[in-house]
Amino acid sequence: MGRKASFRLLFGLAGVVTVFMLVIGSGSAQPAPSASASVVCGTGVGSATVTVNLEVSVFVPTVVGVATYTCGPNSVSGLTRVRASIPASQAYGFVTAVVTMTTAAGTGGCFLNSAPTLKQTCQINGTGPAVSVTVR
Repeated sequence: MGRKASFRLLFGLAGVVTVFMLVIGSGSAQPAPSASASVVCGTGVGSATVTVNLEVSVFVPTVVGVATYTCGPNSVSGLTRVRASIPASQAYGFVTAVVTMTTAAGTGGCFLNSAPTLKQTCQINGTGPAVSVTVR
């Protein structure tokens, strides 16, 4: 067998091994868990800060993912709507959100929670402009 044929055989075997490893490796990889978050500041909300925690469960409050968002024309972001992904280090089953907001009526906030998804609004004293939080 000549030198040229040896190189062809060597590179051919390397290609087969590479393809085999890619096929084997792709079947065992699990996608990282994450949640999709949406925060919307309604008309009349000057600024709001929302901190979302992804927790293992209602009984195991270990935080496995956390993110903080701002919205409102007077906020750091200046946005009225924020959408983003929250990476988690493991599967989660309970979501909490702490909302602080400022409107013409003053400053206030809410503690929101739900399992395993959250879709709630926060209003100061239950009336007026609202901040909507959705986590899936």
